[in-house]
Amino acid sequence: AIAEHVPSGGSLTLDLADLGFMDSSGLRVMMNLDLRSRSQGWMLSICNPRDQVMRLLQLSGFEQRLPITSQAD
Repeated sequence: AIAEHVPSGGSLTLDLADLGFMDSSGLRVMMNLDLRSRSQGWMLSICNPRDQVMRLLQLSGFEQRLPITSQAD
């Protein structure tokens, strides 16, 4: 729902600091957001993933698709 309000050329940063676990369902949500951002002309990024979540992003290759930082801009 939030992604519907991101203007073209804008950006959305997901702060995952409080997310201790993510499975394939959560990864699928992020993949769909990534596809939507690319098709609608806005940027998606991730910040503050915990070690377990970062491991999933690395194993899936998703970390190569999105900017991932240790803090929100």
